[in-house]
Amino acid sequence: MKFFHFLLNSSVVVIVSTLGMALGMFYWGQNTPDLQGSAAVGRIHGAAHPMLTSPQALEIAYSAIKDSAEREKPGDIVVEFIQSKYRVRFFFVVSSERLLDHLLEVSVDPESRLAGKVEDKGCVAGLQQRSAEDGWETFLSGKRAFDLSVEALKGFDNYDKQGKLSIELRKSTYYVTFPLPHNEQPQPLAAAYAVQIWVDARSGKVLKVLVAS
Repeated sequence: MKFFHFLLNSSVVVIVSTLGMALGMFYWGQNTPDLQGSAAVGRIHGAAHPMLTSPQALEIAYSAIKDSAEREKPGDIVVEFIQSKYRVRFFFVVSSERLLDHLLEVSVDPESRLAGKVEDKGCVAGLQQRSAEDGWETFLSGKRAFDLSVEALKGFDNYDKQGKLSIELRKSTYYVTFPLPHNEQPQPLAAAYAVQIWVDARSGKVLKVLVAS
């Protein structure tokens, strides 16, 4: 009889243990993150989504203005991530003083990677200290200056790829600025960018490559 009770108690223990292990494995399977899926997404300001970068957003927006007569004209370009979308602004030069620029604005969805409607904002106040030298009509476009700067980077990618990207025409030089990595803050007396490239607006020659130290 004692032996029978021993076998009965042992069977109960085995059944309970097996049931506990099965439930534990089920819970783990339901709550374990999908590491393979997680590797395919990044984060922009806290929101998980495919890793669309600022340069990629610029390419998408540039394609969206393919029918614009001003597409290849000189001017500034600013790419920023605002309210869950990229905002790409093209400031085209209309006079050397640049008191006014012609602004085209395109929003780019980072998940669908599609451009929204091209918004023609008309002539707006030009950015400060952005006058162009005489002969600006023959200058390279801001997009061309960006392409040349990317070539000059030669694979350098230590910058915030979802941060603010700017291409600014001053006199006869383009200043292409790539932002500091997201988790870095500018130090006192140090550059507030990861890298800045100067491009001659006439010839396309890269004049300087400044890397933050």
